[in-house]
Amino acid sequence: VVFGGHVIADTRAKKNKTISYDAFASVNFPALALVQGDRLVRYVPSPWPTGPVEFGRAMNPRVFLLKLMPGTSPEVFDWIAQSGMRGLVLEAFGMGGLHYIRRNLVRALDALAKSGVRVLVVSQCLYEKADLGIYEVASGLEPSRVRGGADMTTEAAVTKLMYVLGLDLPDDRT
Repeated sequence: VVFGGHVIADTRAKKNKTISYDAFASVNFPALALVQGDRLVRYVPSPWPTGPVEFGRAMNPRVFLLKLMPGTSPEVFDWIAQSGMRGLVLEAFGMGGLHYIRRNLVRALDALAKSGVRVLVVSQCLYEKADLGIYEVASGLEPSRVRGGADMTTEAAVTKLMYVLGLDLPDDRT
C-alpha cells in the first residue's frame, strides 16, 4: 500500500483516519520505503521475485469475524457452527482474554473448534500481539484448531484465514 508517500506492507496496513493524507499506518512493522518524487528510498530490504508472480485465487468466504464485548453470549458460537462457517476470527480482549465467569466462552469456543471450525484469536489492541499462552483460561483449548494470531491485524487475520481455508489442506496442515 502506498499512501502519503509511505510504502506499507499490505498485511500490516491499517486505515486509521477517514479523510487525512496520512490515513494509513503500518502496524507492528516499519514502513518498507518512502516515495520522494521519482525516487524510492527503501527502509527495509525486500527480495525481488526471481520468477513469474503468481496470485493465489483460493478463498473461502465462510469466515466470521466476532468482536468480543462485555455480555457476549456463548450461544453465538452455536450459531456460527450451525451457519456453516468454516473459520472464526475472534477479536478478544488484550492478549486474548475470554469471558469464563458467568458466561463461559472458553467451553463454547472449544466445542466450536471441535466441530471443525478453525479459530484464530487476535487482539482488539492495534499494536502488539495476542498470545493465548498467557492466560490459564485458554489452556483447555485445542491448539491445532484455536490459535493465537500473534501481531496480525484483524483484517489480515480474516484474509489469511479465508485464503488458508480455500486451499482445502488436510487438518494437520492448516
